[in-house]
Amino acid sequence: MAGIQIPNNLIRREVLVTAPVKPFLNHAITFYRPTEGWFNQTLRGEVVAGVVDPLESSGVNSASSFDFLSRTASLLVRKIPVLADLAFIRQWAGMYDVTPDHLPLIGESKQVWGFHQANGWSGRGMLLSPFSMELLAEGILDGVLPHALPKEFDPNRFDGSESAEETVQDYYQRYIEK
Repeated sequence: MAGIQIPNNLIRREVLVTAPVKPFLNHAITFYRPTEGWFNQTLRGEVVAGVVDPLESSGVNSASSFDFLSRTASLLVRKIPVLADLAFIRQWAGMYDVTPDHLPLIGESKQVWGFHQANGWSGRGMLLSPFSMELLAEGILDGVLPHALPKEFDPNRFDGSESAEETVQDYYQRYIEK
C-alpha cells in the first residue's frame, strides 16, 4: 500500500492440536528430511504439530485440509506411536511471509523516506518480533538503528532482481547450500 517493492512470498502452513494428555514431551521436535515438520506439547498437555506439504503452492489459502490432517497424523504416529490414541480437536492454516533468504526485513526503506518496516519473518515472527520491534522503535526515536540489529535484516538488501517465487520451500535447504 505504501508502494514499497519487496520480494516476499506467502507460504501456506497448517497446524493441528490434540486433546490434552498428561505431559510427556519436554522439548519441541523438528525434522526436515524427507519432510519438514515439527511438534511439541503445551503446558496444558496438548500436542501441537505441523507437517509441510512439499507440493504446497504459494499464495493466500487459509482453508484447512483433510490431506494435512492425514499426513500429519500418520507421521506423528510413526515418530511417537503412543500418539495414535490422541484425538485431534482443531486445525487451521495461515501464511508465512517469507523473503528469498528467509531473514526478515527490518528498518527504514530507501524507497520511501521515513517508512520503516518489519516483515518477512518466515514463520518466526511470533517469537522474534517483540525484541526486534523494541530495537526498531529505539532506532526510529534515535534516528539510528542500534548495532544489535543484524545487518542481514537490512530491508534494502535486495536489488529487485530476486523473485518471490524463488523462495525455497524447504526452510533448512539454505543451510546446506552454504
